[in-house]
Amino acid sequence: MLKVVRLIKTFIFLCLLFFALFLFNKIFSFKYLDGIYGMKVFYKLPKNSVEVLVLGSSHAYQDINPAVLYTDYGITAFDLAGSIQPMWNTYYYLCEALRSQSPKVIVLEVYGTVFPEDYNDESRIIKNTYGMSPTLRYYNAMKVSAPKEEFWDYFLRYTRYHNRYTSLSKNDFLPNQGMDVYKDWKGFGNNTGHNSYKQPDVSNITGHVPMTEKTERYYRSIIELCLEKKINLEIIVTPYNLPPNHQRRFNYASNVAAEYGIPFTNFNNIYEEFEFDFSLDMADGHHANQRGNIKITRYLGKILNEKYSFNDNRNIQKYASWQRNADYYWQSISDL
Repeated sequence: MLKVVRLIKTFIFLCLLFFALFLFNKIFSFKYLDGIYGMKVFYKLPKNSVEVLVLGSSHAYQDINPAVLYTDYGITAFDLAGSIQPMWNTYYYLCEALRSQSPKVIVLEVYGTVFPEDYNDESRIIKNTYGMSPTLRYYNAMKVSAPKEEFWDYFLRYTRYHNRYTSLSKNDFLPNQGMDVYKDWKGFGNNTGHNSYKQPDVSNITGHVPMTEKTERYYRSIIELCLEKKINLEIIVTPYNLPPNHQRRFNYASNVAAEYGIPFTNFNNIYEEFEFDFSLDMADGHHANQRGNIKITRYLGKILNEKYSFNDNRNIQKYASWQRNADYYWQSISDL
């Protein structure tokens, strides 16, 4: 009898310990919106509900607006991206996404191909990995994201956020971080700023600059995984105030895509086709504002709708959260 009582006490203790650790992680863990939180929301989506999966860096999640694609075409899209996300993290985001979703098209925004370093800064290592579930994919993602000597410090996570006592806020304790916008969020960050720029002209830049070896390896891995899974892939570069050397990197990335027969659309070569105006449509040097992201997304939607057959998912209960997200977006910009 005494042995049974001890087993019961041990079991209760372990349950309480697990619950305490669960609460600690829930409250103290990072909840960055420019990485991490998008993946957390993505896990909660109905299985096989995403038709267009948008991958990449902030150029993806600030320039491609799922509310526009849903409103115009009934396409259910999600921006699964992270701040200054390198190709290796994009590859593992894709692997993780395919566990629960079977998108008809993947849109890969490739600003990440211009990055010259093989490791990101601390903040971006965290933002582009800590949203993932603690699986083998997370382990593999962290192995290529963190320098070898810092691997375990990053991998264990709590070593990075256990001392957040002074930075905790009310939102750490609330569902959806206490904000209505995140109830049905689809990963998009609407940048409402405005700065005026002279339109860059890269039309005469025809040279090529290779990516780093590590970047190219994962860029090719993304393409090859899409081909293996028979998922349509559209590679794009969204408009920004790019220097000539970036255009040379994109020329190289375009050639790599051509090797596989994958379409590559550099929006910086076709501003006039979607009437993009750098004096009105930019929030900052790298991201479109709400006027600009609508233009970019509508042009992308036109390309997708002409090439692929999508269901019109408007007014279908399974996709009601996309309707609510779209309603929230259009209302939010009408209030500005």
